[in-house]
Amino acid sequence: MIISYKICTSIQARDSSRSLALDVARAFNEGSDMVEVRFDYSSKEAINDLLDVVMEHRDRMIFTCRSRDEGGAFNGSEAERLMVLKRLASFRPMLLDVEYKTVERDEELYDHLRALNCDLLISYHDFNNTPSRNRLAEIMDGMLKYSRNVKIVTMAKSVEDNESILSLYDIIKDKYKKKDGIQLVAFCMGEHGLASRVLCTMLGAPYTYAALDKPLAPSQLTLRQMRMIYKVMDENGYAKSIRNDRYTIDMVARLIGSVLHDMHG
Repeated sequence: MIISYKICTSIQARDSSRSLALDVARAFNEGSDMVEVRFDYSSKEAINDLLDVVMEHRDRMIFTCRSRDEGGAFNGSEAERLMVLKRLASFRPMLLDVEYKTVERDEELYDHLRALNCDLLISYHDFNNTPSRNRLAEIMDGMLKYSRNVKIVTMAKSVEDNESILSLYDIIKDKYKKKDGIQLVAFCMGEHGLASRVLCTMLGAPYTYAALDKPLAPSQLTLRQMRMIYKVMDENGYAKSIRNDRYTIDMVARLIGSVLHDMHG
């Protein structure tokens, strides 16, 4: 029996509503469980037309308008970006991704979004490195004050950084109860972090992220690649021996390399 690990495909919402509709349809047709729509790639004038296209799927969508200092592409002012976030929240997607730093410095925005009964995904991105395990735990605890849905993504500079980011799943199991309903997505970016992108769902993440074609983050795998990796892992019984340790991370990294080689060969 194939174990299904959920994948969220990130899609750029550029100003063409037709292109967005085609990309969303393709993602779902190719087996994506949900879609992240990156509205920071669009102009604020085009957002209403783009929303019309995705409304029928919003219960399977994460809406995002990422800040530039966390890898976003929004071309307007910060005040304009916050207005876009409020607009997106009013459509009540499955989740609205808002940066931890944004809600920390703007409690009024947070209160407004909550008043709209919009479920929030509080996110943290570090494109430079991966903090220590203790610091990661502190960051997660702070994020959980705002939502039970949190996303922590850092840059891996070494294989050991995979173990650090994935240790957060042990903390969730040890510190919190199942009834708390915490939904943590945590993995590393970069070439050294590929294994954590795959392993996170096997250790407790409700889903991981993939690209449709062009990566939207360093070393992001495509939906097709991620599906093939999980298929091979399932066929070879990997799920039975998954742990957060160096042996497992190295084993999965080798498998990823082999699968990618075979797909491109």
